[in-house]
Amino acid sequence: MSNVSYHQPVANTGGKHPVNILHLVMGVIFLGVVSIWALIQGEVASTEDLRWLIPLPWVIAGAAGLIVIVMSRGSEPSGAAPVYEYAAEPVPAPDYTSDLEAKLEAEAPSDPEEGIDPEATPDR
Repeated sequence: MSNVSYHQPVANTGGKHPVNILHLVMGVIFLGVVSIWALIQGEVASTEDLRWLIPLPWVIAGAAGLIVIVMSRGSEPSGAAPVYEYAAEPVPAPDYTSDLEAKLEAEAPSDPEEGIDPEATPDR
């Protein structure tokens, strides 16, 4: 049996939600490409306009990513590990061995020779 205990992390409910920059940039690119497709399908823009429409989602997504990077630099030191808050009381680690020992003791015969058929075992 072990006396190991561990702390369970508690969710931090305050502060700003961290932004995943990759998800933001890819979402902006997706919306830009869908918008260009809608403009072409709706005949608002022609295929001749594609040479200046196609780069727009990439430029806008890059700018959005840079803005988020610049804004997030001031709130958190670079390279800092995430901060977890822990519960005040340590939670004991589960003990799985006591259940196993109880089952083995319940199944074990009281006499070691009980349950052995002498005729079924080969003589050596």
